[in-house]
Amino acid sequence: MKHVADISEFAQPREMKGGKEMMENLITRTTELVARFVEVTRRAVVAVRVRFTMLRAAPDAGYSTEFWVVTGTVVAVALTALGIWAADVLTAAHNVQLTTNNAGS
Repeated sequence: MKHVADISEFAQPREMKGGKEMMENLITRTTELVARFVEVTRRAVVAVRVRFTMLRAAPDAGYSTEFWVVTGTVVAVALTALGIWAADVLTAAHNVQLTTNNAGS
């Protein structure tokens, strides 16, 4: 039979061997990770700002108006076709008879 520890063993706080050093290491590692995260975030913000500055300097460098007009037209046609198809499916579904009349049999 396995030994089951008494709950009172866990209820009392106890000194861990090297606990202070472990906590200091954890704090140091956490501080380093936060510093790295801040640096990566700072670089990402700088990169986005540079990209926005470049796009503002050359307004034609982005998508053209024609692209958006064509895309909008394609989406409108697709939605219209989907609506027509859905209407046909619903009409066919409403015309299905689920009961049969076997009065003549």
